[in-house]
Amino acid sequence: MPYSKPSSKVFYSTGLFLILMGCSGEKSLEKMDISGNITFNGDPLESGEIMFRPEPGSNVPPSAANIINGEYRAAGQAGIAAGTYRVEIHGFEVDENASKDLPGGKLDRPPATQGMPVVRKQYLPPKYNSKSTLDKLTVTAGGEPVQQDYELEE
Repeated sequence: MPYSKPSSKVFYSTGLFLILMGCSGEKSLEKMDISGNITFNGDPLESGEIMFRPEPGSNVPPSAANIINGEYRAAGQAGIAAGTYRVEIHGFEVDENASKDLPGGKLDRPPATQGMPVVRKQYLPPKYNSKSTLDKLTVTAGGEPVQQDYELEE
């Protein structure tokens, strides 16, 4: 019986079938909503970001959320997957003097004008961010929203 080479259509169809069947090796992670309140010296943290960095060797992505008026929320695909995380919190204030030196910063416009460049200065102590001593956050699977508050002191 003579041997015949399979046509490229067979390879193309097989490859397409495997892709459609989800053989890419990536699984969709279940993510939970996370939200909370953050205070610094008893007052709501006006502006900043909170970052959840997975422990080394963990197979989950990091997550982050903006902090506005002491509140943060990451929901849906921006939420947090089950795992253990190192928590970092950054608090920002606008550095008016540095902002004036940016291109467009010397224009005669009120500071609230959209598109005006600003320089944000991180003012929280390193123990809350780059050298975080905050308790690790462990999130368990189950789809329940996570409520995590932080009360930071000088």
